[in-house]
Amino acid sequence: MLLLLFLLLLLLPLLLFLPVHLPYLLLIHLLLLLFLLLLPLLLFLPILLLLLILLLLLLLFLLLSIFLFLPILLLLLLLLLLLLHLLLFLPILLFLLLLLLLPLLL
Repeated sequence: MLLLLFLLLLLLPLLLFLPVHLPYLLLIHLLLLLFLLLLPLLLFLPILLLLLILLLLLLLFLLLSIFLFLPILLLLLLLLLLLLHLLLFLPILLFLLLLLLLPLLL
């Protein structure tokens, strides 16, 4: 419902196309677009912070035991970085998929 409201607000500058108010409407339009682009990141911010803490702990562990388990830890680090990349882009991809499927749902 909130997404529909913002999509409606995005169409507002097209409906109120007046030359006098055009700069203000374009500014509102751009701010709403920026908010919509940042919305998936804001929704998944706790997950990202948790992943960052896990990554820092793993790096600390790697530094503490660098001479003992270096090959195994490097593989674990690479796997964790791959997982981090997947989890970073998954919310954005899901959000874009929702935007694409929204006209079909209406």
